[in-house]
Amino acid sequence: MPDCRSVYWLEAVHEAAHAVIATVRGLQVAFVSILPDEIEPGTSGGCLIDGGTADAVTCLAGPFAWARATIENPELVDDEDVDWDYEDVDWEMGAVLASGMSDFPMARERVGREGMAAAEEEARRSVEEHWGAIERVAMVLAMFKAIDGDRVREAIEAEAICLLCCYPIAAGQSGDMHDECREGIEEAKRGGSSTIRVGRSRP
Repeated sequence: MPDCRSVYWLEAVHEAAHAVIATVRGLQVAFVSILPDEIEPGTSGGCLIDGGTADAVTCLAGPFAWARATIENPELVDDEDVDWDYEDVDWEMGAVLASGMSDFPMARERVGREGMAAAEEEARRSVEEHWGAIERVAMVLAMFKAIDGDRVREAIEAEAICLLCCYPIAAGQSGDMHDECREGIEEAKRGGSSTIRVGRSRP
């Protein structure tokens, strides 16, 4: 797991899923953050929609993405009592509910109790369909902690995200890192330095 996926990975995946699914459903993401209290007091992050509100599927995408990320990376969850059975749908829903304490009430406000089953199924399907984009946005978000809608769309459209600087890799470059970033690592190794020159300057 690359460094930019470490400490904040689950939170980043959760908020990235809101942002990605909102975008593919035609909503405009203004801002997404994993900084505590950045968007609303008492929260660990959030996703702001420009000129509207998230629909039920967008609300539920975060919890379903968090559940998938915990199944793939159980070492990130500090709970020795969790059953890590990959086929355990009940456990998946437990993880979904645990991560969506505020998302589920918001979704119910939009579709009512009678519409929740269909919204949950659509959210699960959307997360699976767009998982690559969710991971790319989460990598950027885990690195920078807060990004605007343009950075979200840039990461969605990218083929890959550089593991060192967490900027999109342009078409035509091979591997999982900018050529310049890879050269910077080699340069630092040769010079015995802990400072690495990255391929793009940070904003």
